Amino acid sequence: MENKSLFSSIVLTIALIVGYFIHNSQVIKLNNEISSLTQEYNTKLIALQPNNARQITKSSATTSSTNALESLNNQLIKTRSALKKAQDKLSLANQ
Repeated sequence: MENKSLFSSIVLTIALIVGYFIHNSQVIKLNNEISSLTQEYNTKLIALQPNNARQITKSSATTSSTNALESLNNQLIKTRSALKKAQDKLSLANQ
């Protein structure tokens, strides 16, 4: 009986450690994706500034900037929800 409880304790410990490292790598990957999206967002914001050298009409610039911002916002929302799901899975695994 002692061997069964020792074995199950070891297996549970190994499973928790492996789960932690897998989750940690997923969180790092998602954080890198968020960082790259943030950089892309900032780059597009700088490109859409009114001091830009290109001659674009105000209405078309506003429309294109709004579309670009909405697209980036949607990408950030999807990435954040994926990160939240991964964090929820980790908290469930740790319980």
